[in-house]
Amino acid sequence: MFSAADYVQAQRFRTWFRERLRAVFAQVDVLVTPTAPRPAGRIDGVPMFRDYVAPSFTGQWNLAGLPAVALPCGFSAAGLPVSLQVVGRPFAEATVLAAAHAYQQRTDWHLRPVVAR
Repeated sequence: MFSAADYVQAQRFRTWFRERLRAVFAQVDVLVTPTAPRPAGRIDGVPMFRDYVAPSFTGQWNLAGLPAVALPCGFSAAGLPVSLQVVGRPFAEATVLAAAHAYQQRTDWHLRPVVAR
């Protein structure tokens, strides 16, 4: 549970963060970032709730209300998938999906099977 003061402070931070992002998106159409700080884990070795507490680079876009899509962009040395995400300005879902589609037209990561070692 959070106090009213914590909630108000979180809303202030979200407003501040969205204003900073507005300045960024005045200069660019999309951002391309990692999706996570590590490759995906093997399904047989991932604790059930690990992904709920593990670091991720997706939450800030949800906080700011921005559209984003994750795409495969390679494999780790162990053969596990690695991904990137394309993030756009508010309500720019079409731009985000067009950038993702353009990336997939020029790469074949999404067609390769995962072969974990």
